[in-house]
Amino acid sequence: MTSYPCPFCRTAANLTTGCPGCGRGPDPDAAEVVRLDAEIPVLTARLAAARDAVTAADGALRRAWAQREAAAGRVRAAVAAAARVAPRPAHAPAMTAPMTTATAEASTRLVQNSLFVLGGLLLAVAAIVFTAVAWSQFGVRGRAGLLAAVTVVALAAPLAALRRRLTATAETVAAVGLLLILLDGYAAWYVNLFGLAGYSALGYAGAVCAVTAAVAAGYEHVTGLSTPKFAALLVAQPVLPLLVAPFHPDAAGWAYTWAAVAVVNLAVIHLRRGALTPLAIAAYVLGGLAVAVSGVCALVGLVLVTDPAPVALAGASLVAAAGVPLAAAVLARTGIGPAAGMVVVAVAIAAGRLAGVVGGEHLSPVLIALVVTVLAVAVRLLPSTVRRGPQIAALACLGVPGVSAVLATVVARVGGEADWRLPTMIVILAAGAAALLPPIPVALVGGAVLTLAVPAALPWSPVLQSRVILGVAAVLVVAAYRIGRHRGFAAGVAPALLATTPVWALVSGDSPAIYAAAGLLLIALAAPVYRAWTVVTAAVLGFALLAATANSLLTVLAGPWLHAGTRWTGDVPIADVVATGLLAVAAAIHGRRNAVWEVAPVVAVTAVLATAAAGAPWPSTGTASLVTGLAGLIVAALRGAVLRSVALTAVSAALLGAALAAAIATDVTTLAAFGATVVAGAVIGAGGRTVAVRAAGWLGAAAGAYVVAVTAGNTAGLPLNRTAFVVLGAAAAVLAAGMLLRRRTAESWTLQAAAHGGAVVALLLTAGSPRYAAAVCTLWGIVLGLRALIRDAAGRRSHVVAAAAAEVGGWWLLLAAEQVAVVEAYTIPAAAVALLAGWLGRRNRAGLSSWTAYGPALAAALLPTLASVLTGEGEPLRRLLLGVAALGVVLAGAHARLQAPVVAGGSVLTLVALHEAALVWDLLPRWIPLAAAGLLLLGLATTLERRRRDLARVRSAIHRMS
Repeated sequence: MTSYPCPFCRTAANLTTGCPGCGRGPDPDAAEVVRLDAEIPVLTARLAAARDAVTAADGALRRAWAQREAAAGRVRAAVAAAARVAPRPAHAPAMTAPMTTATAEASTRLVQNSLFVLGGLLLAVAAIVFTAVAWSQFGVRGRAGLLAAVTVVALAAPLAALRRRLTATAETVAAVGLLLILLDGYAAWYVNLFGLAGYSALGYAGAVCAVTAAVAAGYEHVTGLSTPKFAALLVAQPVLPLLVAPFHPDAAGWAYTWAAVAVVNLAVIHLRRGALTPLAIAAYVLGGLAVAVSGVCALVGLVLVTDPAPVALAGASLVAAAGVPLAAAVLARTGIGPAAGMVVVAVAIAAGRLAGVVGGEHLSPVLIALVVTVLAVAVRLLPSTVRRGPQIAALACLGVPGVSAVLATVVARVGGEADWRLPTMIVILAAGAAALLPPIPVALVGGAVLTLAVPAALPWSPVLQSRVILGVAAVLVVAAYRIGRHRGFAAGVAPALLATTPVWALVSGDSPAIYAAAGLLLIALAAPVYRAWTVVTAAVLGFALLAATANSLLTVLAGPWLHAGTRWTGDVPIADVVATGLLAVAAAIHGRRNAVWEVAPVVAVTAVLATAAAGAPWPSTGTASLVTGLAGLIVAALRGAVLRSVALTAVSAALLGAALAAAIATDVTTLAAFGATVVAGAVIGAGGRTVAVRAAGWLGAAAGAYVVAVTAGNTAGLPLNRTAFVVLGAAAAVLAAGMLLRRRTAESWTLQAAAHGGAVVALLLTAGSPRYAAAVCTLWGIVLGLRALIRDAAGRRSHVVAAAAAEVGGWWLLLAAEQVAVVEAYTIPAAAVALLAGWLGRRNRAGLSSWTAYGPALAAALLPTLASVLTGEGEPLRRLLLGVAALGVVLAGAHARLQAPVVAGGSVLTLVALHEAALVWDLLPRWIPLAAAGLLLLGLATTLERRRRDLARVRSAIHRMS
């Protein structure tokens, strides 16, 4: 029973009894409303759940598609890479299902445009070919009618296409139709229609282009297509040049013509006001090209003509060409400054050329300077909003004659010529620059250049001129302290002038070294004022000083090397000594805290130069170099830091080298110089500040000791092979010194290495005397053995091996002296030494392999004898002994379970056995090798044929299955 509220009295009723309140019967509709009210919330909830499920399923579907496409892309990439490496065979089965659906590589628009471009191109080519080649196959009327009909159809077809909204088709056919107009004009000329062939060809071509451009412009106005307006713009470009060409204008006329073409393009841009459209861009580009051609023609006209009137006309054409971009900038209301700058440059070129022609060769430089100066003053009067571009252009125009004036001044100074025009030009140009730039910097630069120009214009002696320039540079340095606002600029002008003073001194015959040194002294005095210019000028002056004193420096540093062994004294001018002295003062002023380390190298060189300049007899200069060099090295080693003492160390080493080269002229000076070097090296080795410095000192002392030893032997009249023992004694002393310093590890190893080097020198001195060489090796082996006996000394085992090797070397040399030819006499001792080294190595390092430890010993003992056995039949006893030795090595290796003896001994034993078997080769008949080779080749051929047959069967089967 369904209950419901009665719609009339709101009393509870049901479908069985009706309403008890008002007595109405059952109402099914009211009961249905109650039922549906209860069902609707349930359905709404189900709908919301279904919507959520659909949203989730849609997201999952999208993610699945994305992951599927990514995986498919990776599969395609892998397949493509595999195909590039190893392409799939032709008969390989295809995949049963495609990985993905095919995707288009080009849009329909791209395909359409490509087809249109190609179709239009083909039509244009066909029309040109028809006009040029197939024209003679028709009569005059037929030809004209055919071309006219085709042209009319081509121009009418776009109208029909536009009605059907086929814009691209209309654009293409319109382009062909406009081309046909040009071809119609050519056809009319070709057949002499209405006597057209009697007119100028170029003028007629211009008229045809003008008509075509007009038709294209009107056609674009009617149809609204894009192609005709671009065609009109392009075809209009050659109209004016073709119409003017029959009159044969000069360069200025062509300049005006192309300027007019640029004006036409500018008119097109101005008439089509609006955004920067493609047509406007094309007009800008074409107008810019026309302006460039006009400017080139105007410049050619200015160069070719020499009379004032044609020059003025050509200059006016250049200004007109430059005025077109200015007009474009004014119309566009942007870029006015750069365009106005172009006009300024054009006016300067034109007016300068006219002034040069009017003034002649003599006055033209002054008049040109006056012209650009007046132009700069005029630019100054322009409004500040547009002054920037013209100001830069005017400065550039001032710079060209300014640079020319400076170069002319330099040439005049070098050549010693007087020219009043140079200071006049400089004053005029400075006035023009002062109108555009701050006057104080301009005055400084002008004054500096005028300092070079005024002496060249006055009849002064060259020496006086160069000294005046140096004085002015000094005044500028002093003035740099007094200038406040433009101090930095002043501090740049003064060094620029100062850097040129050595050149003028060289030209005038004065000493450039003194000028360069004086400049460095002035820079050192003004160092707080200068900044970046200080470094540049100091570098230039330093290079100049080095170049000026190069001959003197080479005299004291390289001269002793070039004249080694002679009592040579060089000639050094006193001016170079004065220059280096001034440099020392400058270094002292600039160095301040580190003045000692900057001054010391210069003072050392100055002292040696002064000794040479004083004309002191030999070996005074060498002694001065020796003393200053050793003193400098000792001071740098004992007191100086590494970075601070680099210059002193380098200079002192160079002086010491020159002193030692000069000292080898006599034995006495050699002993004295190298003895002093030994003492100095010992002092440095004992008290140097760093390990590297001490090691270098000990190394120098050892080298000096060897030279002293050789010289002492030579002084005693000993031959070289006996002098070797003196050197060997010195090497032993050096080795002993190294052992005394064994707590200083690096220095000790340095001295020990130097000792071994001395032993090598001693061995080299015995060249040609095997017995003496054997004695040297034997004695050095004894020394090494004694070294190995020292307790608490590192490298004892290595010295034992080295001692044994030295003894073996002595043994070899003795055998060579006795002409012993038995190989084993040389190899067995060497193998014994290698075996000793390997045994000691395995004792020290348990993990050392047998190949590393005993491989060299086995090679030395077995390989030379094996080579002598294999290269010849060998003696039976030698072959037997080699086999026995190899067998013994195998047994020893097997007992000790070592790989190297077993493998090496077994290999040698195998080779010996094979060699014994090969000795019976001649006992075999000659046909056996030939028969074996033939059978081998036959078997290979049979196998190859069978494999090819099987492969063919497999290929055929696969082909049938596919």
